[in-house]
Amino acid sequence: ENRKDNAAISFMKTGNYSKRLMSDEWAPLEGLDPANLPADEYQMIELDPGDVAFFDSFVPHGSAANFSDRQRRNIFLTFNAAAEGDHKQAYYADKWKNYPPNAEDEARTADTFLV
Repeated sequence: ENRKDNAAISFMKTGNYSKRLMSDEWAPLEGLDPANLPADEYQMIELDPGDVAFFDSFVPHGSAANFSDRQRRNIFLTFNAAAEGDHKQAYYADKWKNYPPNAEDEARTADTFLV
């Protein structure tokens, strides 16, 4: 379950954004407000297991830290048009390089990980 108490995701609802990255590619978002502020421009989406939310990757979105005792699990699927070519291997190599696990041998078992 994604609920307020376990930091459900919020999306900008105003449409007041550019279709571009919020910073230089792969640059940390240091010094910026959390991705769900100011609160009056964002809508929290509470979801039940099995629910689906579709959104454009450029829509500003984010979650606060989960300080509850309940886990929050999500899966993010990424697609591109077939005419753009097959980028699967490069996509995952780039993710692994820029968002490595804390310890490679524990990548699938660690309780915490970098995102």
